[in-house]
Amino acid sequence: MEKPTREWSVSELDLKIVVSETALESMRRAAVVGLQKIPRRGLEIGGVLFGRREGNRVEIHQWREIECEHAYGPGFRLSENDEKALAALLERAKEDPTLGQFEAVGLFRTRTRGEPTVSDEDTALFDRHFPEPWQVLFVVRPYMYEPARAGFFVRDRQGRLMTGVPAAELRLEVRRRRLPLDFDPSERPKPKTPETAQAPPPPAPPPPPVPKAYEPPGGRSLPVPEPQPYPGTAGAGRRRSGRRTAAIAAGAALAALALLLIAPLVSEQSATGGMELEVRELGDQ
Repeated sequence: MEKPTREWSVSELDLKIVVSETALESMRRAAVVGLQKIPRRGLEIGGVLFGRREGNRVEIHQWREIECEHAYGPGFRLSENDEKALAALLERAKEDPTLGQFEAVGLFRTRTRGEPTVSDEDTALFDRHFPEPWQVLFVVRPYMYEPARAGFFVRDRQGRLMTGVPAAELRLEVRRRRLPLDFDPSERPKPKTPETAQAPPPPAPPPPPVPKAYEPPGGRSLPVPEPQPYPGTAGAGRRRSGRRTAAIAAGAALAALALLLIAPLVSEQSATGGMELEVRELGDQ
């Protein structure tokens, strides 16, 4: 295998399982996506493992998801329609150019509760569609924020699937950066160029146009209206002046009347050397 891989050996069977890092990461991510679809329960998924078999060495390069309508709930339990789709998938894979010279080497399924174990239904499904003694069953138990737990289950020398404990156990670490399904770990991301790292800020928008003053057609100017006094203030000065004149006239008339009435008394008093009379203007009086 050209890409980075992980290997496990089953000593009692003299079997070696080799899996590409890309395939492992792809299955881990798919398992987590299924876990997120249903709160507190998750949706279990499954697929077919494709690779090569050379003697006692089984290689896993790719996988294809099995269509499941989940007629029996969120668990990975195939209905009659699902098993027909699985059989069709295995037939199409023989002529699929994207799989190259790969063949079906096993079954993949997730378990969203408990331990990564194998049920009787898993064993029956595995025996029906993957009968070769060297084919493997891969079970993944995903977690949201922890590494996924997984295990490979294989057949013993009598051809029976060993369901007690996995023949090989592993942990699928959570990557710090999300990777595409076809990510090659040997490739390194390209550094950012100065142009892309520090892009100039966008130009500021132009200021809004200033509205122009109204200009009548023909260049003629409008007459400027004369300022008008506030209502009630017109003629106020003239009224004050009239009131003062009237007051002075009234005062003069009163003075004349007083002279007419008091003159005889003044003459009499003057004769005796007693009283003097003086008329003055005090304000408006």
